[in-house]
Amino acid sequence: MIESIMLLFKRILNPLPSLAMDDGGTHHTGMKELLVYGVSGIASLFIFGYCVHIFVGGMVSEQTELLLIIVVVVISAAVTGWLIWDALKRAR
Repeated sequence: MIESIMLLFKRILNPLPSLAMDDGGTHHTGMKELLVYGVSGIASLFIFGYCVHIFVGGMVSEQTELLLIIVVVVISAAVTGWLIWDALKRAR
């Protein structure tokens, strides 16, 4: 499944392979993938943090809510980072 998602991203970001080559014939898809993964990763971290606020906001103290947001965002950042690293490693 990850391979099919990667192939979809490659087709979206690089519809014409000849346009993505410089004079040496090197593809620049790694930077495009990193940009897409970075933007989606940052957006998902904000969403995860806000979801925690939605679920526990008002039911617990503000310190507890902040601690829960930090824990969820750190865990999701680690998982997202690992997924990005794995996808880039498999693409090479």
